[in-house]
Amino acid sequence: MAKKQKFKAPKSDRPVILKKGNQCIASFLGTSYKCTVVEVLDKYSYRLQYQDDNIGTKELLCPTILPYVTWGQLLTEYCPWYIVSKK
Repeated sequence: MAKKQKFKAPKSDRPVILKKGNQCIASFLGTSYKCTVVEVLDKYSYRLQYQDDNIGTKELLCPTILPYVTWGQLLTEYCPWYIVSKK
């Protein structure tokens, strides 16, 4: 049997405290998005919103909320979304 590898946190900028309305870059399933902090949950955990738009059109798809997002460096186990940097 293969030995389970220890979790390695993804790379991100040094964690800073964000406030409601701050912009940041978050990775969601391997893709980076420009996000806005809509709620501060605790010191380094946030609820983020990103507006996905169709390239070349003026239509905006519905905004997506990422529920519990923290800095990549602070992850202790796999999570599909995390903050990469402050914008």
